[in-house]
Amino acid sequence: MKKRLFVLSALVLMFLINEKVYAETPANEQQTDIDHYEDVPSSPDQNSDFDSSSVNKDLEVLYERLYDEGYDLGEGDGYKGRAYDSFNEQISDQMPSEEFKWFKMGYSVGYEKGKRQKEEEEQSEQAADFELGEEAGYAQGVKDYKNAAIQKQLKNNPSQSEHWNKGYTAGYEKAVQLMDLSVVAKSDGYSQGLKEEEMTIPSQYSNEDLTSTAFEQGFKKGEKERIDKLKKKYKKEAYKQGHALRPLTEPDNLGPELQAFFQEQYEKGKQAKKKEIRQTGFDDGFTYTSYVTPKAYKSKEQKEWYKQGFESNKDANKLRKAAYEAGRHAKDLNLPKKYKDNKAAVAMSNNYYERGKAERDARIGKILIGGGFILSAGALMATFIYRRKRSIEDEG
Repeated sequence: MKKRLFVLSALVLMFLINEKVYAETPANEQQTDIDHYEDVPSSPDQNSDFDSSSVNKDLEVLYERLYDEGYDLGEGDGYKGRAYDSFNEQISDQMPSEEFKWFKMGYSVGYEKGKRQKEEEEQSEQAADFELGEEAGYAQGVKDYKNAAIQKQLKNNPSQSEHWNKGYTAGYEKAVQLMDLSVVAKSDGYSQGLKEEEMTIPSQYSNEDLTSTAFEQGFKKGEKERIDKLKKKYKKEAYKQGHALRPLTEPDNLGPELQAFFQEQYEKGKQAKKKEIRQTGFDDGFTYTSYVTPKAYKSKEQKEWYKQGFESNKDANKLRKAAYEAGRHAKDLNLPKKYKDNKAAVAMSNNYYERGKAERDARIGKILIGGGFILSAGALMATFIYRRKRSIEDEG
């Protein structure tokens, strides 16, 4: 659209100039200047139907076509980088000077366009080659650094372009520099992790993945050491709080991980206390035949734990009966294996075994006393009969 406006403006200006020249030129010379326009009348006086707008339109079409032809030809030469390669004298000889100016104008604009397009394509291709080479060099540089095999002098790869090799060298050198810097970054990250809760990567490390990753790794290592040290400190403190059933009281400025750890140890202490109280209730199930809450337990929670333990003892009555019967019948006391280390169960079983044994002994004693009376009466009777018999014999 801009080109058409430019062409139209130029045509109008040229037409006005030609009109002035035409008016000042003798009549016999006017025909020769424009006789190459077959459709244009020689003079307004010679043709009453002469239309200046029609002439302008024809000129516009003609000059635009000449401009486009020149533009296309110039664009091709510009892309090839050979000025006027397709431009020869025959073209200028075949055109009037005014037409040739338009053709040449189009050629010049097209040539610059083609030249610029070619340069942009070459630059884009070179940049792509450089980038590919840089990526390859960077990867190799990191690998060589880790393997302690850094190359001091890099050799060009003959199968790659000049810009690829330049990129490879740049990438390799960048990798070595960043690996050196990453060692420092990791050390700085470690120091920060030993002191700080939150990681803050300095600007000299944050712009590159290699250095930012190294800093983060160092920070995590330092952070772990710092947290492990604090965990040792807080483990006993939190456990004691929970075991004593005191309200949870966390130290100030604990990070999320330490806070969770402190609460976990507190809960462990509390659960250990719960287990102990339940075990006490269970053991008391051997000692007492009916439930009574000990006065030592004040809170509702403690009383509930004790009751749960007491009521969970389903074997106490069975063991009492078995121990009593064993004692009563003079059998060995056979306590189940799982209760042999339970002092309360052992004490209860021994107690009831002795009770059964005492009953047996009492029963035997009664039997012996009754038997002794019968024996004594018989002996007296026998003695009386014996003496009676001897007295008769003596008399006779």
